[in-house]
Amino acid sequence: MELRDSNSDLPCTELEHLETRATELRAQLSAAQEALESITAAAESVEQVGNSGARDFTRGRIDAILGTVAAGDDLEVQRLRWQRESVTAAVSALEAELDDNEDREQLTSRLLAVGRDMTAYADWLQLEHAGTNVRLDLARLTVVTDTDSGPVPLYRIGSASNWIGYHLVAHLALHRHFVRQNRPVPRFLMLDQPTQAYYPSEATRTSGLAAPDADRAAVQAMFRLIYDVVTELAPALQIIVCDHAHLPDDWFEASIRHEWRGGEKLIPSDWT
Repeated sequence: MELRDSNSDLPCTELEHLETRATELRAQLSAAQEALESITAAAESVEQVGNSGARDFTRGRIDAILGTVAAGDDLEVQRLRWQRESVTAAVSALEAELDDNEDREQLTSRLLAVGRDMTAYADWLQLEHAGTNVRLDLARLTVVTDTDSGPVPLYRIGSASNWIGYHLVAHLALHRHFVRQNRPVPRFLMLDQPTQAYYPSEATRTSGLAAPDADRAAVQAMFRLIYDVVTELAPALQIIVCDHAHLPDDWFEASIRHEWRGGEKLIPSDWT
């Protein structure tokens, strides 16, 4: 005889078997779920431990490197400090060179030095306003004498001899400064007839001797000044003078290189 469940068409033995099998599957599923959760937890734990280990390793490397730097690079740090101080000083020097006030001060100092020589040379030549300060005025590009009544520029000083004299002392003072300071300026000066104001006639030009005694003294003072400046700066400066003057002095005779008189000329007549 076969028994059946009133709510099922399956026999009772088969239903019990299925329920038993379902229970077994539920148990296996539960065990698998627990195993999966355990594996996940273990993996997370391993990851955390690994990250901590990596951080510890990195921290150890940093500590080791810092220890090496502190122990071995003190000299390098000191060298860098010196280098920084040197660069800072160079920057300060360059900034000072760009300072307008510094430029003006440097220029004023050099002009004063040139002015001292101009004053001494003007006194030697006994030019008008001799005994006063003589200087260059760069704003107006002229020579100025500082008299008791105020500055007197060259255009207010009369006579050709004074104009020539002050131009001469300016040239000589500037060239002396350039030579003494080793500046890149050509070391020669060409002068054409600086004494022409003292040779008004053909007779004086032919003889080479100025007529009045005062003029002769002035011509001699002019050439002696040129001679003394060249001698002081020799062999750094050469001055070439083309002039009518011919003084009866040994130092003047020794300075003559060519004399074009009595029909002898720089450019021979047969060339023309």
